[in-house]
Amino acid sequence: MVRSTPRRVADGLDDRERAPRTARPLGIQPGQVSQDGSQLRGDPDQLVPSRVFPGGFDLAGLPPTLSVNASNDRLRASGEAFTRELRSAGVEVRETIVKGTHGFLNAPRSRTFTDGMRELTQWLADHD
Repeated sequence: MVRSTPRRVADGLDDRERAPRTARPLGIQPGQVSQDGSQLRGDPDQLVPSRVFPGGFDLAGLPPTLSVNASNDRLRASGEAFTRELRSAGVEVRETIVKGTHGFLNAPRSRTFTDGMRELTQWLADHD
């Protein structure tokens, strides 16, 4: 499994409280992650409990996972929390942080994209 979706914030902390100190503001407001999840799910009443975002449920038995976070991403803390949950559940996880900002996979000419794709390519080769 390759994680690229932020984990749903289930414990009531908003994104500003979870952001790493090195993160630059992206204009993500509290509740926006849940709103985005509602759009993915289609029905806000069915968002919780939900597997729209990974985490917050029994993760035992999930496949090996690569978690790639950007160093300056306001959602990085949720990716790190998901990685901790996976490890606690006994799931094999490779976690890496690339120097850059949220959305780096949308910038294929950037060094961050190249670094992230190098991690992904190596991880896939290791799990062939």
